[in-house]
Amino acid sequence: MSKHAPLPTVSTEHRRLALASIALVALGLSGCVGVAVTGAAVGAVASGDRRSLGTQADDCLLYTSDAADE
Repeated sequence: MSKHAPLPTVSTEHRRLALASIALVALGLSGCVGVAVTGAAVGAVASGDRRSLGTQADDCLLYTSDAADE
């Protein structure tokens, strides 16, 4: 004989609520990975450059505005 209490049953409504909650959390966190990877890549590239971040940003803006004028 088993001395354990029977497991409680979970209603279909509770299962749907749990799945919806997990889906919403997953959707909310899905962009975090992309932002973290992009930030790490930009940080790695910027750290290898001797110029300041402001100068790098200015050069990028100048480059993109020159390309837009052509």
